[in-house]
Amino acid sequence: MRRAQIVLTPAESKKIISKAVFEMDSVKKALRDGIVLIHPSSSTYFLMEYITGKKPDGIWLIGMIAPRGGCVEGLTQRAFEEDKYQELTDPANFPFSYILRKGKYEGKVKLIEVLNEMQEEDVYIKGVNAFDADGHIGILLASLAGGTIGKALAAQREKKFKILYVAGLEKFIPASIRNVAKETGRANTSDALGIPCGLLPIKADPITEIQALKMLAGVEAIPIAAGGVGGAEGSVMMVIKGEESNVTRAMKMVKEIKGARLPEVIMPDCQTCHFPGCYFSGKKIDW
Repeated sequence: MRRAQIVLTPAESKKIISKAVFEMDSVKKALRDGIVLIHPSSSTYFLMEYITGKKPDGIWLIGMIAPRGGCVEGLTQRAFEEDKYQELTDPANFPFSYILRKGKYEGKVKLIEVLNEMQEEDVYIKGVNAFDADGHIGILLASLAGGTIGKALAAQREKKFKILYVAGLEKFIPASIRNVAKETGRANTSDALGIPCGLLPIKADPITEIQALKMLAGVEAIPIAAGGVGGAEGSVMMVIKGEESNVTRAMKMVKEIKGARLPEVIMPDCQTCHFPGCYFSGKKIDW
């Protein structure tokens, strides 16, 4: 048994998780024969790069945790403004998903149209905002209409396609998601930094760095520390252990993804943003 220690920044974690998802048999089969529908997010950005061989054009975050608070990424905000917050306020009309039919990328298709086509062997991939130790994930909802995940879950119950949830260990929270979800939502919130959100609990375990390293190299990954400075904020330090050849393979993969970075996020101007329910909408924010 051999042991080694590694450090992964949040972006590096997202990339190694994406590599593991890309290598899954169910994903490869859906890429070859059916539909892979990927919700755009920082957690799935690198997955698109693995599938298509090129970087996506932006991240298209429908919601994000930004330094100023809950926010919408600039590309998405611009689309909402151009739409005058009409058609796009219905999550069914969300047109920014990454859609691959038999491995061929398509864009600008309404979410509901793709969900209606999906069958049992197809795959939907979604990043999450939180997970706990009780086997639940949490997804933030800025929309009063239940978000894109609400549409996906409704379709999945009928169509029986697979949903894969992905999350770095930075998303772990030390509380029951089912319990804390009761404290969220616009009706329960009198003030907020940015957009107040609800939290949707779902019974599921996400694919994290731990599962990714086991899937890719057959090693056990044990978190031993977290946090960092100088660009390592949110990082995780882990011991990886296993047969010497497996640990060697894991270390090689980790070194190959070191330095991975997400593209710069476009921060919208609060003064020109009119996102419904945002406490900063139309205001000058100095931070």
